[in-house]
Amino acid sequence: MGCPPFVTAEVRAGNTALAQALVDAIVADTANYASTTANYDLGLAGKVIAAAAVNDSNLSTYVAELVSRQNGDGSFGLAGDGQVQITSYALKALVAAGGNLSVRDSAAMYLGLKFGYSGIDGWMDTDGVEYAEADSEAAHALFSVLPASI
Repeated sequence: MGCPPFVTAEVRAGNTALAQALVDAIVADTANYASTTANYDLGLAGKVIAAAAVNDSNLSTYVAELVSRQNGDGSFGLAGDGQVQITSYALKALVAAGGNLSVRDSAAMYLGLKFGYSGIDGWMDTDGVEYAEADSEAAHALFSVLPASI
């Protein structure tokens, strides 16, 4: 997901009003989902990433909600939701928004500890399946928190 590509494209093209309108649409769409809905945190992470791209005035509110949803083990998402993928997006959202180092570190630690199973390199998700897409997202999220000197 990163920043939704259409938001990034508009920001890069200097169309900040359109980029903000797209963010507003994403924000409005998230109102259609309850916090108990499967993959709610995934949508919330997307909202944070998009809002960070345009420096939305409500960014800190969206980040606070995302931070409040972190599980005790550092993951994000409801049990069985595909926590590797959702935690990856949440980590990328926190990086995009800046700050929240302890929450970021906890999410990164969760992903690091979940890497590798039965001698295989990759991330098995909460449903017992390894997904190449989630592997890619987890690697990208972890790469985003590495020091620039590496």
